[in-house]
Amino acid sequence: MHGFDIMPDARDLDEAPVRESLPVQQWQHKQHPAASYGRGAAMQAAEKIFAKYPRLAQRRTNQAKVLSGGERRLLEISRALVMEPEVLLVDEPSIGLEPRFIDMVFEILYDLQNNEGKTIIMVEQNAKKGLEFADIGYVLVDGVTAIAGPGKELLKNPEVGRLFLGG
Repeated sequence: MHGFDIMPDARDLDEAPVRESLPVQQWQHKQHPAASYGRGAAMQAAEKIFAKYPRLAQRRTNQAKVLSGGERRLLEISRALVMEPEVLLVDEPSIGLEPRFIDMVFEILYDLQNNEGKTIIMVEQNAKKGLEFADIGYVLVDGVTAIAGPGKELLKNPEVGRLFLGG
């Protein structure tokens, strides 16, 4: 495990096949131990991701630009995971996705948090999904914390709804 990593945007690799998108993340980070082992270690890390996410493995020869929104988000998460972070920073994982892919992304994040012990720090515009997922949630208004607490409690708090609706 190596510190933390942010879920990178896959748009910078639109032309690259999926199989090359994952190792690129390690090659770009010279401080990562796998960088000193070269292409072989990076490809091995990518194969671990493909074993975990068969949907991505099925798309390994496709260019990133032809992936669905949910598959692109999975690729973005996977690019961060090849770095083996303890903490994963996730910026609006549901943005621009249709509901079935939103559920898929949150299931993946739930698995990472609860089965692999990853700490996930997330910014999410979908308050319901974000608070359902959160151990601790912070509701910001104009960049200032307006209310904080356990995610499940914030979901039940009428003040949270009022803040989101501007009342």
